[in-house]
Amino acid sequence: MKKTLFLPLFLMLALGLQAQVRYKIFLNYHGMALPDFTTLGEPDRTGTNSCFDLEGIPEENSDYYALLLEYDMQVRKADTHTFRLCSDDGSRLYIDGKRLLDIDSTHGPISKEVSLLLDKGTHLVKVEYFEHWKSQTLNLSYRNSSTGGFITVGENPTTSQPRFVKRQAKETARRMKAWIGKDEVVVFPLITDVHTTNRETYRHIGYIVGLDNMFHYDFMANLGDIGLNVEPAHSSAEIADMILQNTLTEMAKYKGVFLYAPGNHDYDGGAERHLSSARLCELFQQPSLQYADGNLHLTGHNCWSYYDLPEKRLRIITLNSQNSETQGDYYYTYGEEQLAWLMGLLLQTPDSTGVVILSHYMPHPVGHWPSVKSRCDPSIEGLMRMLESYVYKTSGGTAGLQWDFTGAKGRLVGLLTGDSHINSYIQLNGVNYFVSQGYGKMENTQLEPGQRRAWFNSRESLCCDIVVIKPATGEVHTFRLGAGGAAMDYLFKY
Repeated sequence: MKKTLFLPLFLMLALGLQAQVRYKIFLNYHGMALPDFTTLGEPDRTGTNSCFDLEGIPEENSDYYALLLEYDMQVRKADTHTFRLCSDDGSRLYIDGKRLLDIDSTHGPISKEVSLLLDKGTHLVKVEYFEHWKSQTLNLSYRNSSTGGFITVGENPTTSQPRFVKRQAKETARRMKAWIGKDEVVVFPLITDVHTTNRETYRHIGYIVGLDNMFHYDFMANLGDIGLNVEPAHSSAEIADMILQNTLTEMAKYKGVFLYAPGNHDYDGGAERHLSSARLCELFQQPSLQYADGNLHLTGHNCWSYYDLPEKRLRIITLNSQNSETQGDYYYTYGEEQLAWLMGLLLQTPDSTGVVILSHYMPHPVGHWPSVKSRCDPSIEGLMRMLESYVYKTSGGTAGLQWDFTGAKGRLVGLLTGDSHINSYIQLNGVNYFVSQGYGKMENTQLEPGQRRAWFNSRESLCCDIVVIKPATGEVHTFRLGAGGAAMDYLFKY
């Protein structure tokens, strides 16, 4: 009997396998507080998950259920452990049968912490949780003297790349290489909507950086929304600072130009601290200057920039769809000043040079969330009209501006954005509009025509679009790295 028990344990250690979180789910629970789980009868389903959160559980985006999770946590040496529980709706934390944290009832994301000494050995960690309606969040993380920052309970603290990264990268690189052939290309990844508030998705930035030797990036792009104004980061300066540092650490692994277009979830520094556009530019844009050979130009205070690749006849422009400090009732805005700057830059673009515009927000409805109308000022529509005029080399005006592109020499490749947590593409009035999905969760289960989404678990899959441009033929091919695979690829011309 002892040999039978010893063998699986030996194999787990030898193969580097970890114990998994066991869960029981009870559907159609409509209570407004945590139930007495002993009265719920048999669960509707049982299973295992890699970590203490909802990602990987099929009911992740469902409503009205109760969930019980248990995990045998191995502690190698006695140490003080700080546990952080965050949930929407109610949850409780038990360790070795003792209740330590209680955030019951219906509410938005709330987090609480507790510290205790855990002796060497196995400790039973249990979380009770229920989801009532609409948004849902559950995460249990911890830190001790050896982890540094917080990691999700069940997460492997190693910094090495998981096996799925290279496997998915090889499959994507195969498709990409076949399409490129011997043509000269420009290659860059779109990393967007990482939303790392209660997850370790910031690590995927480093994973994608590590694939540079396979894809040979000309530069990298971060389209914003690291998740600072989402609870608990919104109300906690400590969590907000941790998210910022984690993101910056991963980006710094890339020794090249890493462009940045700020998102609507980037301006909150936690605990009512606002991060100005100047500060965001200082954090995310200025480090790239040392790698740009003088070809990266920043506006500093507004996070507008452009980066030239003269040998490949390509100009990359990043816009700020929050326009620094959004005023009034407008949520998304470019503003007259930014559009005037863009107009001048387009007019100055050298002959036969392609122009790629990167922004967080997609002004065209193809990128809007289903049944959601964002509050946008006239400059949002003005950007679309300006780009149309630039494609056809005409004059026009709107949003307080007048332009004349009849003498412009550049070619618009397209407007590439994130924000919507979906993939979509359309060409309208000569302008290519492309939206990249990213890691942000999508609560809406419906899609508009032309929109796609690949459901995935970030601990088992990447989710990134690798953009490949052939300047000589005017073609753009996006290759999905990870979630959805080839079914999420797009090909269009400019």
